[in-house]
Parts: sequence; C-alpha cells; structure tokens
Amino acid sequence: MADDLEWRKPAALGALLKGDLKNFLVAATPGGIERQEAEGQRDLANAEVTRLPREVVVPPQRGPRLENVYAQSGIEVIGDYDDLFVNVKLPAGWKLVATEHPMHSRLLDERGRERAAVFYKAAFYERRAIIAFGPRFVVKVEPEDAYRTDASLAERDEMKEYGRVYEGELVIFATAGVLPLPGEDWQVRDARRKTWQAECANWLAGHGYADYSDPFKYW
Repeated sequence: MADDLEWRKPAALGALLKGDLKNFLVAATPGGIERQEAEGQRDLANAEVTRLPREVVVPPQRGPRLENVYAQSGIEVIGDYDDLFVNVKLPAGWKLVATEHPMHSRLLDERGRERAAVFYKAAFYERRAIIAFGPRFVVKVEPEDAYRTDASLAERDEMKEYGRVYEGELVIFATAGVLPLPGEDWQVRDARRKTWQAECANWLAGHGYADYSDPFKYW
C-alpha cells in the first residue's frame, strides 16, 4: 500500500495546490485514478456522438490535416469536442468498442475488423489521447507460439521461427519453420528474419497487395 500511495503523491499534491479538491480526492483514494481512467474509457465508448482523438498516428505522407487523415477511412470530422477530441460521423456499421484495458479501445468497421486502436489516458494529471490506424495485413516474424503462451525466452529459443502474414487474427501465409541453432550468431538470425519478411512481402505483392503496410488500402 505504501508503494501504491507513493506514486500518487505528486498528482494529489498538484491537484491540491490548484485548489482542485475533486481530483485531489481521486488521487488520494486507492483505486481512484484507475476508476477515473475506466470511467473515461466508458464515456468515450458510449458517447451519443462519437469522438476520436485529434492526435493521429499514420504514415507521414498522409498530410497534416486531421480531416484529410480521417477522410481516408470515410470518417467525417463534424466539430470540436475539447483539446483532445473531435466529434466525428463514422461510416455505417462502424463502432468504437472498449477493451479490458481501461486505456485502450478498438475502432471496428461494419465487418468487425479493427481499423484503428485508440489510446486514452483519462487521468486528470496526464490526459492524452491517440488513434493509430492499422493496415489490413501485417507481417510478423515470430516463434511457433506467436508470443501467446507463458513460454520463457529460453523455451522460445527451442521453438521454430516463422514469417507470417496476418489478416486480423488469421494467419493467411507462413514461411517454412526453422529451428534456431544453439549459440547462433544474432546477425545470422537477423538476416534470416529479413529474408522471411521479404518472402511475406513478395507473397502479398503476388496477390495484389504490394502496398500492404498502407492502413487505408485493400479494405
């Protein structure tokens, strides 16, 4: 409990010095900040008018104007909400869905595919919101368990590695698995991984998805 209170002290003191009694109590109460973050997530997901962050993570060639970035996915910016968010009109069937983590939500399209991830930290002392658009296809180089088990690093060193192409959670292409050799030089492993990445990229290009990393194509 002492450690828990220790990291809250600066936030509580800052609120108190500003005369912000409400947030002083939030920071001084065990679990108060976590509840504030969870409430912020619920408010965002359940808002009558959808709002999305002003801060957008996309390839730089998309340009600086917020409206232009959102328009790439058919999202219309209809007005300001506050310093972090704008009000938007989503395409038909799209929705913002909260995850189990109080700072993360998912923007899903009409087919339930994740088009963007939304981060929102609603804690009063460090409010921030970001939306990151993702591509339809993702290339990964990973061990056999795809980091989805409790395996240790040593156990994963004894697993085969693969290059994989994901569409959402579905693996649609994989390279042949290779078992790393004991004591293998990292440069050898790194070169192999780059080869797999290229193989996956070539597979995607061969199926008409050469620009697979573009988050606004092929949907």
